Amino acid sequence: MINLKNYIGQNVIIKTKNNLIFKGFVSDYFPSDENENGEESIALENPAIEFNKDEIKEISII
Repeated sequence: MINLKNYIGQNVIIKTKNNLIFKGFVSDYFPSDENENGEESIALENPAIEFNKDEIKEISII
């Protein structure tokens, strides 16, 4: 199981369940109680994009 908190402040590669790949710096973490959909999420700084936990297939620190 992925623990998104572990990636705050890290440069990562994210592979989504749609097999798209994103590289960037994890600038924010949002717990499930802060999201309308009830899912944890993280945000990359550049490109500025947010990923819900259920969208992430793989994540690794680079």
